[in-house]
Amino acid sequence: MKELYKSIVGAILVAVTASAARSRTGTVVFNEIMWMGTIETSVDGNTIGGTNDEWIELRNTTSDTLDISGWYIVDAEGDTMITIPQGKFILPYGIFLIARKDSGSSKINVKPDLTFTSNIPNQRLQLELYMVAGDDTVLVDVAGDSSRTTPLAGKNQTDDRRSMVRRYHTDPDSFPKAEDGTLESSWFTAIYSAGWDDGATERGTPGYPEPALLRVVPSGDTVVFRDTFTVSIRVEDAIDLFSGNFSLKFDSTALELIEVDTTSQRGFLGDSSVMLEATFGDSLNVGVTKLGGGGALGTGDLALLTFRALGSDMASSPLSLGEVKLRSATNLRSLLVEAVDDTVTVVTLKVLSTSPQSGAVNVIASAPLKVRLERSPAEAVTEAKFRISGISGTVTYYPSAHRAVLSPSQLLSGDTQYTALLDKSLGMESDYTWSFTTSVVGDIFDLDDPTDQDPEDDYVGDGLVDGDDLAVLGFFWLTTSDSPGWNPLPDLNKDGKVDRSDLEILAEHYGERSSRSSPKLAVPPSCIVLRPEGTEFEVRAEEVDDLYAFHFVLSYDDRTLELAGVEDGGFLGGRDEAAFVARTLPGKVVVGGTRLGRVGGVSGSGCLARVEFRAKVGKFPKPVVSRALLLGSDLSPCGGRGLTGEVPTSWKLTALPNPFLPPGCIALHLPRPYMVSLRIYDVLGRKVRTLTEGEMPSGSHRITWDGRDDMGRQVAQGVYILLLDAPGRRMTERLAVLR
Repeated sequence: MKELYKSIVGAILVAVTASAARSRTGTVVFNEIMWMGTIETSVDGNTIGGTNDEWIELRNTTSDTLDISGWYIVDAEGDTMITIPQGKFILPYGIFLIARKDSGSSKINVKPDLTFTSNIPNQRLQLELYMVAGDDTVLVDVAGDSSRTTPLAGKNQTDDRRSMVRRYHTDPDSFPKAEDGTLESSWFTAIYSAGWDDGATERGTPGYPEPALLRVVPSGDTVVFRDTFTVSIRVEDAIDLFSGNFSLKFDSTALELIEVDTTSQRGFLGDSSVMLEATFGDSLNVGVTKLGGGGALGTGDLALLTFRALGSDMASSPLSLGEVKLRSATNLRSLLVEAVDDTVTVVTLKVLSTSPQSGAVNVIASAPLKVRLERSPAEAVTEAKFRISGISGTVTYYPSAHRAVLSPSQLLSGDTQYTALLDKSLGMESDYTWSFTTSVVGDIFDLDDPTDQDPEDDYVGDGLVDGDDLAVLGFFWLTTSDSPGWNPLPDLNKDGKVDRSDLEILAEHYGERSSRSSPKLAVPPSCIVLRPEGTEFEVRAEEVDDLYAFHFVLSYDDRTLELAGVEDGGFLGGRDEAAFVARTLPGKVVVGGTRLGRVGGVSGSGCLARVEFRAKVGKFPKPVVSRALLLGSDLSPCGGRGLTGEVPTSWKLTALPNPFLPPGCIALHLPRPYMVSLRIYDVLGRKVRTLTEGEMPSGSHRITWDGRDDMGRQVAQGVYILLLDAPGRRMTERLAVLR
């Protein structure tokens, strides 16, 4: 009769298992399982630990006290392992510990809520939790996957035993909603220890949730001398948090505490919460608490602190957490907490390159000067810090390029040596100086006689009206004879101002040359891309840096193709920001563009021009960019940082390099535009970082990864998975990260 009853119950359980696609309430979940027990030891001839220390933790994921009387747990075979007796409850967000032993032969130093006698399977581990509601049997949660030979997490080594621990959503709106317990990615192997006898080496937290983390999270891991930066003191995975206090120690010779945001905790603890803080030398003490109500859940900031870096001779300045205490809203009991420090590195600036380089000849005496720095300066660059002796000017800093550009307020003399200085008070290692010699400034190209061989017949003396002449006109755009630093050279109609009438004159003769013209600097193939779109072609600049002006010649077979139109691609800006010139000559179209005024260039990728053709005959041969010139905001040639200029014909996903030493790049090749998602996962299937999501054009792309996760934390050394998702396409690539 007993066997018949067992078979009937088993059949009912199988039916329940197969119903409703295994839907689960998740009100109570398997939180932690010590399926392997502990390492056996002998004390006074008695065996301690071993399978006696197998245990199961249940966790209430709701804000209500739950009556779990009559609930039961079955194994993968459908056999009932544990039945919970009457009168058992789990407090809100609380833990219910079910252990093999409660004293004596156990290493657990926590009194369990219930004991059991069955063994937890070490193979094909799958536990199911059921509740009985009236005549209905309801599946509450599942832990494990019986199709696997070994459990989803945990460690069972001779000298190292660790429990398997459940993962939870970090979204505060859903926390502590558990991840699907049948998936390997929903579990991890225990890291922390609590609730054991003294001397126990096992990892796990019987009777406790995993510790909350209190972290120092800097706004950036590198700070330039005299820069300010913000750190957040962030708590992660807190349960029922009511109050907390901590101290933060810092090196007061390297860092100065500027501000403590006394309201920053309200976003996590609520509007009624308060913060008290006090500073004692190089230590900040902070206390926060709610004022009534229940505790907070999940992840949030307890404090926001602003510092200033002081010492240029400091290699790094640690921020150290200490005296950390967190308390629950339930009887103000202590919560387990792990403090995680971080380090801010303070650096001084270094010059990487200057334009013109030391001892070089400037392209034109009126061009601005630039210095490329190692990273961003600590404060805005001013003419007092970056100057040429005897000449004032304005300075613009471009953070994306780490470049400071000095535009002199007056025209430099031709064929003259100058010395420029960058003052160390900016944060330099020392005063930095460099010398250069200007070229001779000649007259504008003789537009009435383009074959004139007078060596002073254009801006740069090359006998060709092209992009650099256009760039000089753009540089002096809208200046007049009354403007400081007036230059009459681009005033082609001699009316005392540089405007569209001068641009029209230049456009009329654009592309003309004298017999003494010389070849231009070649542009790397990666910078200029000719992209076909049916009968229309896009001429694109790919990943250029500080592009101020461009010039190119598009050659085509005029026996088979007829030019239908040329229009501005808009990459340099609109009509008020940029000028565009196109002139048609036999078998080619000469195109140029420039920014207008003493402004910086543009960086990145974009369309320079769109050119449309009509086929005269059946053939449609591809035009060719036969010559191109790209100029930076200092009117000297600039290049690009792109990959190959050809549109790829197939998909490709590559880590550069691999093994990967952050920071590095992920190279992605798309044969046509797609909506893509590129993410990084660890080997357990946990998402680490979303690199990009959205529509990407066809072509070759480089996506930088700094080796950090979505929370800004450095990832550990190990193997990771790149996952590219697009409609109808999924690609993966293994990535070995080194440190």
